[in-house]
Amino acid sequence: MTSRIPLTFIADRLGWTGIPGTPLSGVVLAWVALCALGPSSVMGDVFYLSNGGRIEGTLLNPDQRPRASYIVRAGQGATLTLTEDQVDRVEVKTTIERQYEARLRTLPNTVEAHFDMARRCQLARLEEQRTFHLEQVLKLDPEHKESRYALGYSQLDGKWVRQEDVMVKRGYVRDRGAWRLPQEMELEKVNDAEDEITIGWRKKLKIWRSWIIKNRDKAQQGEQEIRAIRDPYAAMALVEQLGNEKEPRQLKLLYVDILGQLPPNAVSIDGLVRHAMDDLDGKVREACLDEVTRVGSQRAKEYFLRRLKDPERIMVHRAAIGLARLNATSATLPLIDALVTEHKVLTGSGSGGISPTFSDQGGGLSAGGGPKIEEKEFRNEPVLHALTSLHRGVNFGYNKTAWKNWYVAQNVPHKINLRRSN
Repeated sequence: MTSRIPLTFIADRLGWTGIPGTPLSGVVLAWVALCALGPSSVMGDVFYLSNGGRIEGTLLNPDQRPRASYIVRAGQGATLTLTEDQVDRVEVKTTIERQYEARLRTLPNTVEAHFDMARRCQLARLEEQRTFHLEQVLKLDPEHKESRYALGYSQLDGKWVRQEDVMVKRGYVRDRGAWRLPQEMELEKVNDAEDEITIGWRKKLKIWRSWIIKNRDKAQQGEQEIRAIRDPYAAMALVEQLGNEKEPRQLKLLYVDILGQLPPNAVSIDGLVRHAMDDLDGKVREACLDEVTRVGSQRAKEYFLRRLKDPERIMVHRAAIGLARLNATSATLPLIDALVTEHKVLTGSGSGGISPTFSDQGGGLSAGGGPKIEEKEFRNEPVLHALTSLHRGVNFGYNKTAWKNWYVAQNVPHKINLRRSN
């Protein structure tokens, strides 16, 4: 008596995880349909021979360890023995693949039969076979909508097209599950190569600075190696070390010097101008500004312009000084707007008593009622100095209106005939 195989066991062997709306029994029915012809019609494993031939059959000694021979039952029940060196490799087929091949032998070449088989293959997770049968459907009926949609087609201007064909026609290629332009992929390769170079410079700089800091016999050699850097790809490593707050001042100044000597690039310029504004060490800030001034850069001007609107007043001052050093006459209007700015200040004290206060408006005493944050207007002397240095002989103090009237007068074309011509 033949025992029945539980449905859950068959589903588990197929790797079934469930499709919404499809009962488990439906899956098993599809599997049973593939197996309808029984084991006598099943095609077996494929044995690829060392001489280039191949044999299909069933391996009768699968558990032999170590492998010394292959006992194979081939077609019509014939049994043969192959030595281990006669077999190059064995392609073991799953049960479902064997049952599929057996059923395929008697499958009618009709739209209905191929589409039904494609559906069964999908349930059995035989994707390659499913695609084959869908394509056979289209050979018999090119307008079969269900097969078209299943193969990824859609209608465009009355024609069936696949996204893959459209994207390829537009010059895209498939890469890691996404459509990308060859130029984009090439740029990524370049960026990856640049990243490798940058990593190399990080490692070298780490070694050389350790020689200097630890004052070993190689300290002088370490400094010489750093001073010899001229590769723009080393800029990132230098800027990163420049941003290390614990780095000794002398090393920071050395990095600034080298960054200024590199061929101008976005990384080095951005690093120098940022530290010219934000570095905690005044000498490092001044050295960075010297290099930015010497090199000159539109990027630096744009950065200083943005920082004119900084909520911190000291940053407004530093930005104005930077624009003056770069002779940025194009920044005249933003500088005029920054002559007087509003900033939040903490007033009062937590004691509720009298506390000393110091501001640009002078020092004195104030009665405290607890700390408060207030918006106050401040005149920015460095901004005024920047304007007067950019426009020699012109000085309207902190009068924004007078400055703007002057600016407009200077920039309106002369000899304009305002009368309408007849």
